[in-house]
Amino acid sequence: GALIIEAAAQAATALVELSADCKVKAFLILVHEAKFRSLVRPGETLVLSLEIEEEAREFTRLSCEVTSGLPGAKPSKAAQMNLTMGVRPVSEFYSEAARLFIRSMYDDLLRGAIIIGAGGRKISEEEMK
Repeated sequence: GALIIEAAAQAATALVELSADCKVKAFLILVHEAKFRSLVRPGETLVLSLEIEEEAREFTRLSCEVTSGLPGAKPSKAAQMNLTMGVRPVSEFYSEAARLFIRSMYDDLLRGAIIIGAGGRKISEEEMK
């Protein structure tokens, strides 16, 4: 369960920071209403689906659903939770050079990822830049 929460928190951090064009730093404040539905076994793939539910000046609330399954098999719901992320200006944490590095790191990590936006629309890599 702890590793699933860690994966969700890291994905939420990326979503919040990229949604703000890397001008904010997001960090986990609270995990609430976490429910674990099935055991995740070695070799299974986790798919995390996150949605921003509420944005405020100092926090963002997200919902997260996690599915798991072996490649080629029908996935099953593994967990669901709500996350509250603290949000602060990135300048409080990193220099301009570090921010450019972080943005390039996100670009590399997300290359080839399927990003689904509101209404189920796939977002292209060009749109994410």
